[in-house]
Amino acid sequence: MKKIVTYCLIALSVLTASGQTKQTGFKLGLSVLPNISSFNIVSGSNNFINPQSTVTFKQVADSVKGGDKIDWGLGIGLTFMYNIKQDIEFQTGISYSQIGFVRSISNLKFLDPIYPGGPKINDQSTSRTIFFNYRFNYIQVPVMLNFGIPFKNMNFQYNIYGTTGLQVNYYAGSKIKSQFEGFTVNGKDKATFDSTGFNMNKINVNASIGFRFEYLMKNKIILSAQPLLSYNLIPLTKGDLKMRGTTLIIALGVNYRFQKPDDKKKN
Repeated sequence: MKKIVTYCLIALSVLTASGQTKQTGFKLGLSVLPNISSFNIVSGSNNFINPQSTVTFKQVADSVKGGDKIDWGLGIGLTFMYNIKQDIEFQTGISYSQIGFVRSISNLKFLDPIYPGGPKINDQSTSRTIFFNYRFNYIQVPVMLNFGIPFKNMNFQYNIYGTTGLQVNYYAGSKIKSQFEGFTVNGKDKATFDSTGFNMNKINVNASIGFRFEYLMKNKIILSAQPLLSYNLIPLTKGDLKMRGTTLIIALGVNYRFQKPDDKKKN
């Protein structure tokens, strides 16, 4: 992960050394935010997960290694951009996004708990697998810079930027949807839990890096696509279980450019 970020930073510094865009003023946009996420959960604590349990936090973290898979999410947001200089653009806004991952646990046996400290399997079937779909909801505020990348564009209908910055995330709730294959619990093959069992931080911060592509449809309407790779600088959780996420977001937007007085004269 560190190598990827380092290479991206080097690429951005080279590409933006003489970057220049021809649009000034500020832009307001509406975006949909499809994403895919991967999470890493670690713990070295031998404390019990609760006073009535004999399962430690380290056992919980070890039990899910290799069982967590990437999953997709969706969000929607408002974006505000302002030209600090002709080739440097400040970007912020607000969005509501859902991220998550899928955890699968296979080869479960009779009377095994469906999760550490949870209900036990009382079904006599031979093949048993559980899929846990974790969903985390966040209100997000990015603080980023877009750097114009030079390329041959005679009519200035296209713009390409390199993007880097931070994103502040406010935790807005979570849930788990589970699916049981090969067995049932209390006669049901699925269940939903309002709590994920994690002690979530209310606020965390991501570092983001990527690109922004713009197509000028008319004088003031701009279509945009902005792929961003984000990594949690502050863990999503606190306490004995530490969880960090890596998320690839592709913001697809429609933007309106408000012109400066000198731009109107040029048009």
